[in-house]
Amino acid sequence: MKIKVAFITCAVVFLAFVLESCFGEKSDVLSGEFSVGENKKVRFSRGNLQYKVDTKTYKFANNQWEVLDMSKNSQKESISGFCDRFCWGSGDNPFFQPDTFVDWGNKIIEKGDIIGLWRTLSADEWNYLINKRLNCRQLVAFGVVNNVGGMILLPDNWVLQNDLELFTISSDSMCIMPNMIVLRNDDTTDYVKKNIFSIEKWKSFEDAGCVFMPFNQLSFGDEVGEYWTTTDEYLSFDKRCIWPKRGCITNALKMSVRLVKDVEK
Repeated sequence: MKIKVAFITCAVVFLAFVLESCFGEKSDVLSGEFSVGENKKVRFSRGNLQYKVDTKTYKFANNQWEVLDMSKNSQKESISGFCDRFCWGSGDNPFFQPDTFVDWGNKIIEKGDIIGLWRTLSADEWNYLINKRLNCRQLVAFGVVNNVGGMILLPDNWVLQNDLELFTISSDSMCIMPNMIVLRNDDTTDYVKKNIFSIEKWKSFEDAGCVFMPFNQLSFGDEVGEYWTTTDEYLSFDKRCIWPKRGCITNALKMSVRLVKDVEK
C-alpha cells in the first residue's frame, strides 16, 4: 500500500509538471524541498488556501503573494466570492469553529488530487524548519513580491545563482530565544525592503524552489503573517520577529492556511 501511494503521489507531481511545462498550466506544488523533521521533507502548495463560498469548494491562490483580505481577524468574501481566512481546523466548513482539528488536506483541493495528498504542518514542524534544519539561519529572509510583503523560505539545497541577488539577515542581528527569533534592538534595518521583487524577478527564485509566505493582516498598523498549524499554536511573523510556535487563546481566530505535500523517500 505504501508503494502504491508513493507511486500515485509521484505521478501526480509529474503530471502537474508536464501540464505547466507543455500547456502553461500552473502546478499546484512548488519544487523546493524543506526539512520539517529528521528524515522528513515537504513541498509547499503554490499559494494560500482559498474557499469559494457558493460552491463550498477549495482551491489554492494562483500565486504565492496573493492575499484577499488584510483586515485583522476577518473572514470576508472577495468580489470573486472567495475567502482565505479560516477558523482553526475547520476543514469541513471554514466558517465553523470545531472542537477538534479537521485538516483541510482531507478535502479535494485541486482537480486530480486524492484525499490526504495535502496536509497542514504542526507547530513542531514549523519550528524545525525555522530553527533546527541544517543552515536554518541562512535559509530565511524577508521581502516584497509584486508589492506584497512577507517572509521568504529557502529550500534545503539552496545555492544562490550568479544572476540572482538576495539580502539575508546576519546571524549577529538575530536574538535566538526558545521557539522564537527576534532582531536585536540595535539593528533598525527594515529587512522587508531589502528584497524587492517584480513578478518576473521573483519567478527565478520560485523556479529555484523558494517559498513566499505573505503578510496577511494589519495589526496596530504593522503587517504580520499568521498561519494555522495542527495544534493550538500558530506560525506568526513580522518584519522583526519569527515565532513558529505562538500560543493561541482561541481557535475562533481567522488565519491563513498553507498546505504541504510530503516528499516520499
